[in-house]
This record gives sequence, C-alpha cells and structure tokens, in this order.
Amino acid sequence: MSEEKTKITQDVTPVQEPDAEKVVKTEPAEMQNPQVLKPKEHSLKISNFTLAFGDNVLFENFDYEFKPGIYLFKGPSGVGKSTLMRVIAGLERRFTGKIELDGKELRGFTPDVHMMHQHYTSFPWLNLLDNTLMVYKGHKVKPNAADTAEAMAVLTRLGLEEHIKKRPSQISGGQDQRLSLASVFINRWSPVILYDEPTSALDQLNDELVVDMILERQAKYGTIEIVITHEDHVTDGLHGTVLDFTPEFRLRPAKVKEPECAPESETHVPNEGEHVAQPVNNPDNNGVPESAETVGDTE
Repeated sequence: MSEEKTKITQDVTPVQEPDAEKVVKTEPAEMQNPQVLKPKEHSLKISNFTLAFGDNVLFENFDYEFKPGIYLFKGPSGVGKSTLMRVIAGLERRFTGKIELDGKELRGFTPDVHMMHQHYTSFPWLNLLDNTLMVYKGHKVKPNAADTAEAMAVLTRLGLEEHIKKRPSQISGGQDQRLSLASVFINRWSPVILYDEPTSALDQLNDELVVDMILERQAKYGTIEIVITHEDHVTDGLHGTVLDFTPEFRLRPAKVKEPECAPESETHVPNEGEHVAQPVNNPDNNGVPESAETVGDTE
C-alpha cells in the first residue's frame, strides 16, 4: 500500500509557476525605476520681474510663463538673454519680482534647473566620463553599471569615445563644449534645462547632432528647454517658440492708475436761515458780487 502511495505521489505533475515575463506588473513606473523623471505638466512662471544695472534697465514689470517645450532667446548682445537665464538658474539675485517652478518660488540654486554655461564648467581634475557622471552626484543618486554605460554611449555619440579617459585640459574647445552637453543629455531629473549658446564652438555637422539630441531629450522627458543661439539654422532645426528680446518684450512700464472719480453728492436742500455760497456775478443775484445769501431773509 505504501508503495502505491509513493508511486501516485511521484506521478503527480507539479504545479507550474506563472511565467515571470507574462505577469502584468501593477507597480507605478516610478516604483519600477525611481530614476526616471515622472512626466508632469511643468510650469516656470516669471511675475512682475524688474532688473537693472545702474541706469541700464533690462527688464521692467516683465511677466512670462514657460510650459513644457523648447524656447529660443533671440536678440543682440547686451539685451538680457544670458542674464535672465542666470536669474532662472539662481545665479543672479539682484532683481525684484518672483520666479516660480511648479508653484514653488525659486530662491537661489536648485538642481531642478540645469544650466549649460557659455563658458563651460567642467571639473579639471576628473576625466571626461567622471565629469559626465557628476550630474548624478548633484541629484544624490549613485550611478550603477547601466548608468555608466549610458554616459559612455552619450559621449560616444558626441564623438568623444577616444577621449573618455582624458581630462578637460587635454581636449579642444569644441570637445569641451560637447562634454558639457553630455551631462545635460543624461540628466533625467531636472525639469528645466538652460543652454547658453550650446553650438557656438561646433561645426554645422555637430550642430545638427546637438539639435537632434535636444529634441529627443525634450520629447522623452517633457521638460522646459530654453536655448540662446545666434545661429538661424539651429533656431530653424529646434522648431521652438522664439522670444525676441526687443524693448517692447522686456520693458512693460506700469500703467498709471487713473484717479477714481468721487461719487456725485446728493442735491442739498438748504434749511431756512442757512447761508449758501453763490458764485460771483451770478445772474440770480442781479450781478451783485455777494459771497452768500440768506435763505428766507426778507431784509
């Protein structure tokens, strides 16, 4: 009998575990990968903004709201394009007004805003790969092997694969500019990205590559991307909202408030014996320049 039980037990087919690939995951995307920027309708709002250097007023009562998309600052040098970028990045505080990101006022530097400066800000003691990965440290994230591989892929796409182990002092100006761009393109946390002339040191072939990568990044993360450029082919390629920094755009003097009219008083009926002022040479006074009459006075 015991042998039959043993045989029956051995013939029973074990229960199949469900195929892990067919199991539908119900966790939110941010729980599956906490490093992915959660899509959001971001808003960068500038309100009642005034900034001047001495007698040079760059902005007066300026208001603008940025929504997700690409914006291009255009205009000649000295009209406040880079200055406004520095204000948004928290690097310039000599202004009045308010800067808000998603309803929260920005006061000084925040990792929510990533600025690629006109004069590149690489770390001279680090090689190109470690420079690129420094953006992780700024967001208090420790890069793993996949993150390092992504950084290397971006550097390779930017034509820097042969220089990954070099330091910034060992590469050209154009290569250093592409290095600054690499840290932008692997930044998946900042909802606002600022580019101050990102293609100024590049040839047209690399210009087109950078334009493509900016477009890809914005589409992937739904961020606010603001670009300063003097190159028309870059403007045309980005298909963004062009903000021309004319005086009419930057300077909006406050309207003089018209004085409120006093409400018309009700007609006053004088009492008997009350003195009422009369205008000089009033016809009712028969031309006599008296200043007052007495109502009801018969004398």
